[in-house]
Amino acid sequence: MALLEVADLSVAIPTADGLVRAVDNVSFSVAAGEMFGIVGESGSGKSVGMSTLVGLMPGVRTSGHAHFEGRDLLAMDAEQLRKLRGRHIGMIFQDPLSSLHPHFTIGWQIAEMVRAHEDVGRKEAKARAVSMLGRVGVPEPARRADDYPHQFSGGMRQRAMIAMALTLNPELIIADEPTTALDTTVQAQILELFGSIREEFGTAVIMITHDLEVLADVADRVMVMYAGRRMEIGTREDVLDRPRHPYTRGLLDSSPARNPSATRLRPIAGRPPSLIAPPDGCVFHPRCPVAIDSCHTSPPPTHGAGDEHAWTCRLDEETPVPQAPDPTPAPTPRAVPQPATAPDPRPVLIRADDVVKTFGGSRRIGRQRDKAALRALDGVSLELRQGETFGLVGESGCGKSTLARCLAGLHPMTSGRLEINGTDVSTSDRRAWQSVRSDVQMVFQDPYGSLNPRRRVGSIIAEPFRIHGRASGDGLRRSVQDLMEVVGLNPEHYNRFPAEFSGGQRQRIG
Repeated sequence: MALLEVADLSVAIPTADGLVRAVDNVSFSVAAGEMFGIVGESGSGKSVGMSTLVGLMPGVRTSGHAHFEGRDLLAMDAEQLRKLRGRHIGMIFQDPLSSLHPHFTIGWQIAEMVRAHEDVGRKEAKARAVSMLGRVGVPEPARRADDYPHQFSGGMRQRAMIAMALTLNPELIIADEPTTALDTTVQAQILELFGSIREEFGTAVIMITHDLEVLADVADRVMVMYAGRRMEIGTREDVLDRPRHPYTRGLLDSSPARNPSATRLRPIAGRPPSLIAPPDGCVFHPRCPVAIDSCHTSPPPTHGAGDEHAWTCRLDEETPVPQAPDPTPAPTPRAVPQPATAPDPRPVLIRADDVVKTFGGSRRIGRQRDKAALRALDGVSLELRQGETFGLVGESGCGKSTLARCLAGLHPMTSGRLEINGTDVSTSDRRAWQSVRSDVQMVFQDPYGSLNPRRRVGSIIAEPFRIHGRASGDGLRRSVQDLMEVVGLNPEHYNRFPAEFSGGQRQRIG
């Protein structure tokens, strides 16, 4: 008997624009100890479907069944689901900063979850929290347990969320993009940790991800979703090595890791359809390279059975799945011979010299005094020219985001010199920064935490235009909708709130 058996799950979300069919007739099962991967583009229904199972999507309309250890999750009331969450089903959320309470320490939050489900004292609960923080790779866990979420880097916050989910050894963990914010080294450690937890406790894991290579490394079986529907399901080898659906093949063709010799990627043309008014027939037909007339009008058949290798498409097992067409090649720039020592003619946009940034030392946080100063940046210098792409790489907590925030004027430097377009902004003078603010903009690591949940996305995107006088009146709305189109957002969603978008879509808003 499967640990989790989901049959014909549908989830509809009422909105001002209409009913969003976020999940449509999806079925799958997860066995005890299994690593089950769910993959698909932003907005495909992955997170909505899994959040609905544990009662974290209030106000939605659901149908179908989801039996966990014989009990139907969709028939449980709020109190029954509260007792189930954490103790039997753990959640690792995509947005760690939004999921952690900013007013309580990391250790306190993990310990409180333990005490909510088990009859243990504060001391024992705190010890378990510290132990699990150490297991997921948080350095100096006894000290860091007393830190607040804002004192952790993005990757460290994600590790804290993973520690919280693992502390009670639940039978099932739903991990929503658990490695997105982590560097490659820590990502490998976390995936290895999931493996050891599965072996030691028999814990099943549902891994929601955009990263096909993560699933190629760890998943036992994989389900591919698109526009709220199941496109393909099967073993890792079936789906990733022998795909039968054109959409699955398109995802694989667009992966750089799977096409190392390609000079250009093969992206899937177009964008996902509206889930309020999805197209007739196969929902993928507007983007499918092998669609025929019947795909536009008739629902596609499902080949295969149950959780074995199955796919929903007119292509049967005898018909080869073609690759996406090669993209139009980019024009080859003409090489201009230059001496090896020729200076870069582009003007310098940012010049940073010996930037130092320390945190702590004498601040009071609540009733505690943060005595140990943390030197996050120590004499960092760089030069960035106009039109240049400059990469900052390093492990979580090494200071990448702190440096970026200093360059954008969001953190005052402790010492050092910073020039932007020739203007010295080292002193953090507000007037100096205001003159160059439009030259340096920031895309944040945590998209949901950086978006005002009470404002509509059109208003959020329009704000920089208004502040810098770049557009107004009817032209402002047109400029915002043009930008939404450029980043792959539907301009018709101008009046939606951030909570109505998936994590990947919120990143595009940012």
